[in-house]
Amino acid sequence: MKNTGLNLACIIFVTCFFSCSNNDDKSVLNALVSAEESIQITNASEYARGEEKKAQLEEMAIDVSQNPLKEKVKAIMIDVDKIEKMTSEMISFLDQIKFDIMVACGESITKDGKNPSGNNIVSKPYDKSKTPCKPTRMNLMYCKELDKINEPMSVLGVGKGSASPSGNAKIIWEKYNQFRNDLTDILVKSTSTPEKAYSIKTKDILEFKDVADLGKKVDVMFKSGNVPSDEFHEIKNIYISLSKNEINKVNNDEVHWVEKTWGNNPQIAALLSLSILQREILTARAEAISLIRSRIASCNFSFNKVMALAAGPLSAKKGEEVELKVLMTAFSEDKQPVVTVNGGKVKEVKDGVATIVAKVIGGSEMKLSGTISIAKKSGEMKTENWEHVIKIAKP
Repeated sequence: MKNTGLNLACIIFVTCFFSCSNNDDKSVLNALVSAEESIQITNASEYARGEEKKAQLEEMAIDVSQNPLKEKVKAIMIDVDKIEKMTSEMISFLDQIKFDIMVACGESITKDGKNPSGNNIVSKPYDKSKTPCKPTRMNLMYCKELDKINEPMSVLGVGKGSASPSGNAKIIWEKYNQFRNDLTDILVKSTSTPEKAYSIKTKDILEFKDVADLGKKVDVMFKSGNVPSDEFHEIKNIYISLSKNEINKVNNDEVHWVEKTWGNNPQIAALLSLSILQREILTARAEAISLIRSRIASCNFSFNKVMALAAGPLSAKKGEEVELKVLMTAFSEDKQPVVTVNGGKVKEVKDGVATIVAKVIGGSEMKLSGTISIAKKSGEMKTENWEHVIKIAKP
């Protein structure tokens, strides 16, 4: 939940703003302008990160055009295009809300996000044809009416203290949650193969005590569907990063998130909150494309050593045909696997291999089982079950 700190900073700034007598001190406004400028810089970085991952995928699509991965990459690019379309629609929609607020406040900007002659608020207009996912770049230090409150509230349709939003605020809330659900759905379904289909019935989780409680509720939703186990953690984090409590306590009153975010706030705070939403969307987009790319482009695990392993019967009769299985295994000297065993004990773990010892007691066979786990690059543990049956020979 990377966004918590910046949203909290916004709340603190706004609180300070209203504690200033007659707003004589412009330092709080300047601080909010600086915060918004910082978010715009972050937005540009997150946009570029998503573009980099997308470019790598497009290059791979060319490289594999003649090999068996062709159809897989083609399907992946269709899903990336869906994510791009969703993202561009959200970015341009939030940009338009910004323009409407600024026009209502009397700033020198047109309703379509352009500068009238001789003004400098817009440094780089939104470009739907070339960079549809990149927000309009603005210099809010040139705004003259940053402390206006009524106009932004009117544009957004907030200020009534209602638990049910209306107007543009309601549209923002609905579109934002739909973006989260659609993105989650795409990430789950796009990893399906002809052998195994993945799906999830994504729903709105709009009430939770804290991040831990939200995580538990997401786990329940994911486990009720069919989410790929090796991407469960990554997709879950993307869903969580775009989740917000619908009803919040403000001065002992229950208010909707949109009222908490934009109610009784000056223009600069309203614009800052919209930029933060864009940042969250661009971060989710970059994470989603990176996850899709990892399915064909790179491994989630780090290995720096390889070795050969051969497995087969430990004894055989004269003239009997035997069968061996030979494989190459890769492991990391820095990240040895974690192994558990039922019915024995782990003697040592070395060169990516765990040595297990167990005492044969009796019967016709002995079954040993357990788990083996290895850390991904992200630090998350990937765990698989293992089982081995030993036939017990008579004395």
